[in-house]
Amino acid sequence: MPPRPKTAKLSQNPLKFRNKGDRPLIFPVNADTARKTTRQRTPSNFKFNGKPIITLLIAILVICLLGSFVFRKNALAVVVNNNTIGYIKDTSTTEDEFKQLITAKLKETVGNELEINESIKLKPVNGLFKNVSGNSEEVISKVCQSVTYKQQATSIQVEGKPYVTVSNLEQAKEALATTLKKYKAPDGTTDPEFAIQIGTANVFVDNKDVLTVDQAVEKLSETKQVTRTHTVVTGDTFASIASNAGMTEAELLKANPSISSEAKANLQIGQKLTVTSNVPVLPIRTFKTTTKEEIIDFTAVRTKNYNMPVGYSKVTTPGQEGKKQVIEKTPYINGEQSGEVQKSEKIISQPVTKQIEVGAAQVSGSSYGYSSSSSTSSYSSSRSSRNSSSNSNSDSYGNND
Repeated sequence: MPPRPKTAKLSQNPLKFRNKGDRPLIFPVNADTARKTTRQRTPSNFKFNGKPIITLLIAILVICLLGSFVFRKNALAVVVNNNTIGYIKDTSTTEDEFKQLITAKLKETVGNELEINESIKLKPVNGLFKNVSGNSEEVISKVCQSVTYKQQATSIQVEGKPYVTVSNLEQAKEALATTLKKYKAPDGTTDPEFAIQIGTANVFVDNKDVLTVDQAVEKLSETKQVTRTHTVVTGDTFASIASNAGMTEAELLKANPSISSEAKANLQIGQKLTVTSNVPVLPIRTFKTTTKEEIIDFTAVRTKNYNMPVGYSKVTTPGQEGKKQVIEKTPYINGEQSGEVQKSEKIISQPVTKQIEVGAAQVSGSSYGYSSSSSTSSYSSSRSSRNSSSNSNSDSYGNND
């Protein structure tokens, strides 16, 4: 029979524990196991593990560094009417300074004083993950394209009312001159000018209302279609009437069914034709100019010579006629004669006055002659008495010699 296993003897002295934590996990146990367990949980034998704490500190440091990047205000957002246009790196720029930069940039293009309509704000932001421009000129250009403004400009006024607006007075003059040059004047007429009051004025308007020179010319050159009656005058032909009206001969024939293809070659002065044409909205006046030369009559001046007897006459300076150029300008408005003929004169050569010397000495005796000594003496005496008044008096009688 096999031997019976030995059973561990229990200690006669029960275990006593100072703290509940010193109790073994498994109870009851023998005294050796309890003492061993108690020695292992003694604080003097505890080993410290610092890795989790170091990891935590590093994590906190990383979070702090990331937070400094995320929440740091290192850029400025450019906001125009609550719309962000871009970002600039220079955080020292103030809103007033930035507005001055925008105004100066726009003024380079416009050339006049201006006021920006929109509000422009600079808001501090974190530049992380944003397209921050180191060159503020790029952002300024974008802002200039996105804003509207009121600017000083020049208004072309018709009868005192605004008609078109351009940037300055020079552009206004250019637009008006180009419009007149563009106008197709009727045959034989020149010197186009506006037949209506045109003026200019300085205004302050939105930039969208300011036109370029080409746009202003297009507006000033607008036409309208009118039907009118043309009266045939000297020099008119069927073809010239059609051309001046901006019509073809076929269109003119259609507008005048009473005129046949054969009769159009025999127009009569004073005959009425119906024409349809496009005329400028702003009426334009042209002139048909004719010039001719006319004679200027000369005058005659008689000078008394008291050294010569009555009846004596001599032309000392021959008279000569002058010439002048007479200029007549017949006005036409939108191709139709309108208004009085304007006349002006230009002297080509001045007339030369005719000088006539006539005798004024009174001679005694029945006859005057050099054969009688008494007559000569008398004449000499008489001449002597008149010597102080010789060539001092003159009378003008007109050109009747």
